[in-house]
Amino acid sequence: MSSPQPVKRHWLTRLRPLELAEFLKKVLRIHRYEIEAEGLRVWIDPVSNVGSRLLAEGTYEKQLTEALPHLLGPNLSFYDIGANEGWFSLVAARLVGPGGRVVAVEPQERLWPVILQNASLNRFANIDLQPFAIANEESETTIKLYPSVNTGASGLGGDKRRFE
Repeated sequence: MSSPQPVKRHWLTRLRPLELAEFLKKVLRIHRYEIEAEGLRVWIDPVSNVGSRLLAEGTYEKQLTEALPHLLGPNLSFYDIGANEGWFSLVAARLVGPGGRVVAVEPQERLWPVILQNASLNRFANIDLQPFAIANEESETTIKLYPSVNTGASGLGGDKRRFE
């Protein structure tokens, strides 16, 4: 039995430091474009973690994506906390249908247009974007932003050396 072949992802996703990948992405004028994955239309950044995995694997976080149909059905609600680019919001919106509701909570302003575009591409009116972070108390803070090649690594805490 042979071992599985590694999935080929965009070469910039493997480049370190990530800030260099971000710089080269701008120099090379790499921009978002629309693809179809799992029957959904998605506006991807081909160099981001989400986009490169959708291109290489045809899905994102396969086990969780495959679990959602067993957990969701028509007219239910789904909360996508830390929605990132909105992949799970899209999958859930299709599953809960027009009578259901998806709340996509995402504090990164740079990702709001992506989530909204993805909802629009699929004509999902049941996705409600909430531009906040979830924490145990109400306050204001600074998000530590990772470069756009891995927006999912951004967060509210820690001393990560990244964009602000």
